Amino acid sequence: MVFKNFFRALSLLSYADMATLTSALLGFLAITYIIDGSESSYLVAMLLLPISAIIDGMDGALARKFGTKHDYGKYLDSISDSICFGLAPSILVYSLYYDLSKGPALDFFNNDFGLFNGINVTIPFKSRVVKFLDAIDDEAKILDNVNCISKSNNMICGFNTDKYGFDMLLNENGIAIEGSSCVVLGAGSSAKTVVKCLIDKGIGRIIIKNRSIDNARNLQNFAHTLGFNNIDLFNSNHASYDIAINTTPIGMYKEDCDNFFDVPIQDHTVLIDLIYTSKETLFLKKFDKCSKKINGLDMFIFQALKSIEIWRETNYNLDSQIESVRKQLENIKC
Repeated sequence: MVFKNFFRALSLLSYADMATLTSALLGFLAITYIIDGSESSYLVAMLLLPISAIIDGMDGALARKFGTKHDYGKYLDSISDSICFGLAPSILVYSLYYDLSKGPALDFFNNDFGLFNGINVTIPFKSRVVKFLDAIDDEAKILDNVNCISKSNNMICGFNTDKYGFDMLLNENGIAIEGSSCVVLGAGSSAKTVVKCLIDKGIGRIIIKNRSIDNARNLQNFAHTLGFNNIDLFNSNHASYDIAINTTPIGMYKEDCDNFFDVPIQDHTVLIDLIYTSKETLFLKKFDKCSKKINGLDMFIFQALKSIEIWRETNYNLDSQIESVRKQLENIKC
């Protein structure tokens, strides 16, 4: 009886319905291959989807030539289109860019696509990228952010070379940190790196100025975990600082304004801006009275140098070429 009803239902199908159902089944089959997740399965799915599209395009011609036995064809066609042109391609694209165990990311390092041995990461992804990595170095673990990623021995490893770059910026420019007071503008990944470097070099006091108080408090708490407690949030009662450091991207774009930089600067204050796209950044231009103005070019050079050393597993000495490199980069219009 069951088989009789089944074959009776089949007898109601027209050639057009069969084409529509075949197209839908191919779409479902493609989804099963996508879920499998292997390279060969993706290739099969990519082959099945255009075949299902071709068959789907035939149902109209078949209906006009051989007719239909009912009015349900248009509904079957809509369901088939949803599967073949909506659901299956969406799952395919999504799965190519998504790792269920880690979240969305384009896998630049997969051996099958292997175009890169490493990349540099910049704002706002320095913290977000950590969860995609197999391992990170000790400095990156403390900071919970990386700016350098390297592929080695089938592992994707993260490193923080920004701290090395900022440390070298201070050394190259002869900035004394021990016992000094410093205001840090910003509370993102770069600010976290700067604060860690300042603490390691014996800073006396740190003031944090940030638009988000919650983020500023998070940075303050981070310093506390390092055993440094002389760190406060900015208020108008703070009179002056030995060093003022801008870690925000404010000034990278022409439409930016400098209202955020309203902090007390004295003749003895050293100004540092991590932005390196201009010798005189928005932050550095704002103040006439100061001891020294430094943009982020040295930090950029030395963090890049350290990244190259990691990627190539070798050591470089730029001491004899650093001035030449600076001049060449200063002439580049960003």
